[in-house]
Amino acid sequence: MELLFTNTISAFFAVDFLISCDVFLVFINMDLSFISYYRWIIFSSTFIFVF
Repeated sequence: MELLFTNTISAFFAVDFLISCDVFLVFINMDLSFISYYRWIIFSSTFIFVF
């Protein structure tokens, strides 16, 4: 994590990526056609990919 925020350019891309993940999760949560089981798979895979 320390290397991710070493300069302003890499910090910008890191924050951009985290905001994109948050927006993606909000859109998935708003879509009611997904069964709750599939939502948890998407949430867990996104958090595994982020961390």
